[in-house]
Amino acid sequence: MEDEEDEISQDKCETDPWASNESDNEDSDSMQSHELFEGDEMIISSCLEKCSRPDYIMEPEVFTTLPRYFQVGGNPGPIIDSLTSNYTAVAQMCNLVAEWLITLGDSIEEVQRLFERHLQEIIMKNFDPKKADMIFHHQCESQIEWLPELISYPSWRSMIYQLSEQFPECLMLNFAIKLISDAGFQHEISSIATASQQLDIFCRVLSTAIESILREVPETDGYESAFAELEKVVFYGEHAYVFTEALLSMIADKESAGAIKRISEELHLAAMRRGLDTTDLSLTLWSTLYSCDPTIIQAMQSMLSRNALNAADITLLYNFYSSADPPPVDIVQDVTFMELLLEALFKPSSNLNPDHKPKYIYILAYASSMGGTLQGGKSIFQIDKLHCAHLEAYFSGSSPGKAEFAPAAAGVLHWVHAVVTEPDFFKLHPEPVPIHLSLLDEIVSLHPPLHSKILQLIKYLFDCESYGFDVLVQLERRRMLIDRLIHLLSAGYAIPVTRYLQNKLFKQDTDISLIRYFVTETLEIIRGPYSAEFIDAFLPIVENPEITREETLTEEKLNAVKEFLDFCKSQAIT
Repeated sequence: MEDEEDEISQDKCETDPWASNESDNEDSDSMQSHELFEGDEMIISSCLEKCSRPDYIMEPEVFTTLPRYFQVGGNPGPIIDSLTSNYTAVAQMCNLVAEWLITLGDSIEEVQRLFERHLQEIIMKNFDPKKADMIFHHQCESQIEWLPELISYPSWRSMIYQLSEQFPECLMLNFAIKLISDAGFQHEISSIATASQQLDIFCRVLSTAIESILREVPETDGYESAFAELEKVVFYGEHAYVFTEALLSMIADKESAGAIKRISEELHLAAMRRGLDTTDLSLTLWSTLYSCDPTIIQAMQSMLSRNALNAADITLLYNFYSSADPPPVDIVQDVTFMELLLEALFKPSSNLNPDHKPKYIYILAYASSMGGTLQGGKSIFQIDKLHCAHLEAYFSGSSPGKAEFAPAAAGVLHWVHAVVTEPDFFKLHPEPVPIHLSLLDEIVSLHPPLHSKILQLIKYLFDCESYGFDVLVQLERRRMLIDRLIHLLSAGYAIPVTRYLQNKLFKQDTDISLIRYFVTETLEIIRGPYSAEFIDAFLPIVENPEITREETLTEEKLNAVKEFLDFCKSQAIT
């Protein structure tokens, strides 16, 4: 019976695929135990390698490395020896030295700045964008808690800006820049490469720069400073300039047209000063924004690309703009095109064909009379067609002068500029005040928008050495130009004029008697209260001992000086 049971059991083992003997189970368990042992050895080796790094005990990762080491049966001795032998205590030594410095009398803020500056130098020197991106990939956004805290300090934001310019492709730095922009510090990142490579950040930076300009008064230090910041943003790259001009064109077509167009035109002029040709971009924007005959755009492109007018293209424009349904006036209001028209009509050396002159006059008068374009392409008559007719008659010489018309004044200024900048002008006009400069006084009184150009012309004449060889004659000519500057100041252009004379005083390249004359004559025509900006520009001149010495001034002039100084002192006290 037992033999039969053994046979049955043996047959079952041979035929049952799920059956297994004990020796097979023991071999399998032994193999699995051996494989697990090899894996443990790799983990232990990896943990020991990490703990052999300098100051690894200070790393947050140590709290995951140690449990992992002990879970696979690691011996405490080797890992403790590795941590302690590689503990250099850099952070603790920094704290100790900082405490010593504070004990010796340094302020906490000064010590903190010292350590931060040195640490930033080390980071700047050893920064590796690949390692930074590796950390960024291994940690999710919610785990990088140290980064939002870091950007809350101006000094560390400054370091991030510098690193971002060196490594524009670093993902972690780009993320930091985005956090900085989201935190409201976009005005600080106007000059970095990352701002122009991320559309959302660039839009915030650009918007902030434009808003800063709109809050300032044109032709002031604040406006110039704000515009300089805008230039940093716009002229970082061609794509930034194209985006900005397209955006400004779209905004100007809807609201705040005057202020936005001014910014756009000044950016266009700034591009020209940088030697950049923006003609094709302007023409592309026109063709996109305005519905007009393509030949008009082609005619403008022909003239602007060569920076010269020609009769055929002017005739084509004249035919379109004198028709019953003229194209948008914005096209012929281009700054460069208007300057070319003024030069053709008012420059003495211009060889304009008399038969074509009326067409040039009409286009200039038309462009000067119309106020812009509404949606749909219809022109707004800022004054009316009568204004255009008056200008056309004045430019052609068939009616008396209309000095109150700004286009006419701009033309006269263009002519005066061409005449008075001739090398021998003052030799040919020895009179105390040449009639050309009297015309400038008239324009100053009537047309504030032309003040800037007039100041530039007077500055050129003042700095020019072509008045003659006699020193007294040169001195008298410059005194006459000082009178022109004082008139410009009295007409409301005080800050730029005063800044110019202040710079002349600091450079010491002008006879001190001329600066003194400017001060005394100015004090005769002005009265308080004075703006802080004017005091900031004028007070350093008045306080100069060479300007207001008692022996050089009459009692009346000394009283005027004293009155101004007393006002400034009272302002400083309040």
